[in-house]
Amino acid sequence: MQFPKWQIKLRRLDNDRMVHSLKTAIALLFGLLISYLFKLPLQGRWVVITILVVMCAQSRVGAILQKSYMRILGTIMGASVASLTLWLVYPNVAFTILILCLATAVFSYIADSPSTLSEAGPLGAVTLIIILISQNPNFYTVISRFLEINLGIIIALLVSRFIWPLHSRTQLRYILIDTLQNLKNLAQKLEEFRITNDVNSEKPQDFFENKILNNIGIQKKLFKEVMSESFGRSNLNETFKSILDAEREILRCITLMRNALVNFSDQNILIFNQNAEIQKIYQITQTLFQRAIDSLNRIDKGQEVEILENFSDWNEVKFQLKSLEINPSEQFAIDLFMFSADRLIVQLHTLIILIKKV
Repeated sequence: MQFPKWQIKLRRLDNDRMVHSLKTAIALLFGLLISYLFKLPLQGRWVVITILVVMCAQSRVGAILQKSYMRILGTIMGASVASLTLWLVYPNVAFTILILCLATAVFSYIADSPSTLSEAGPLGAVTLIIILISQNPNFYTVISRFLEINLGIIIALLVSRFIWPLHSRTQLRYILIDTLQNLKNLAQKLEEFRITNDVNSEKPQDFFENKILNNIGIQKKLFKEVMSESFGRSNLNETFKSILDAEREILRCITLMRNALVNFSDQNILIFNQNAEIQKIYQITQTLFQRAIDSLNRIDKGQEVEILENFSDWNEVKFQLKSLEINPSEQFAIDLFMFSADRLIVQLHTLIILIKKV
C-alpha cells in the first residue's frame, strides 16, 4: 500500500517536536489571555516575545530553565543600565548615546565569552536599546518591560514543566545508550579485525568513533541541562564528569587494543585469536557493555559486576602465548593489548557503577 506524499512526510515528524510545538502554542495562548484579561500596559507584546524566545529553540525542561536564567539576567542587566541612564544623564543626547555605545560594547564582550553567561549579553543589549530608543523613555517603561518579560518566563516554565514535560534526563539516558552501543560495536569490530586483519575495517571504526565523539559532545550539553533540572546538585555534577572520563578512557583503550593488533603477522594473529583467554576477554567486554546498556534501559537485574574473578591472571595469558614465534614489535603489541584490555574492563566496571547513580 502506497501512502500519499503528505502522509509520508507527516509520519516522519518527530513526536517530541510535535509535542513541544503544541506546548509552545499553549503557552502563547496563555500569554495572550493573561495580557488581555489584565490589560497589561505594553499590550503583552513582551510576554509573547519572551515565551517564543525561551521555548522555540528548546524543547527540554532543563534547556528552558537555562534559557530562562539567562533571559532574566540579561533583562536585569539591560534594565539596570537603562535606569541609571534615565536617572543620571537623560535627556542629554550626547551622554545617552555614549552610555548606550559603551554598554553595548560590554554586552558584546560578554556575548563572546565561552561561559554560559554569554547568552545574557545579547539580551542585555537588546533590553537597553529598546528602552532608550523608545518614544519618551521613562522608569515606567523599564518596570513594565521587566515585569512582562518575567511573566513570559514564568508561563514558559510552568507549561514546560507541567504539560507533557520533556526532561533532559530522559534524553541523556537515550544518548548514553547510543554511546555505549557504539562503543560495544567498536569493540566487536576489534574481534572481526583480529579474524580478518583487513585494513578496510578502518571505515566502520571511523564511523563508530565519530558517532561516539559527537555523542560525548551532546552529553556535555545535556549534563548542564540535567543540573538545571536538579537545581545544581553537586553530587550529580561529579558523577557526570566521571561518566565522561570513563567513556573517553574506554574509547582510548579500544583504540590502543586495535593499534596493538595491527602489529601482528597474519599467522600469529590467527593463533592469538584462538587463545581461550583472549576469547574470554572479548566475551567479558561484550557482557559488561550489555549490562551497562541494560542498566540504562532499567532492565538491569541487579547483578553485581565481577571483574577479576572472570578471567585468569594476565601472566597466565602471556605464558600461553609464548608458543608464538614473535618479534620484538609483536611482544610489545601483546603487552599493550593486555594492558589496554585490563584497563578497559576496569573502566567498564566503573561506568556501570556510575550509571546506577544517574
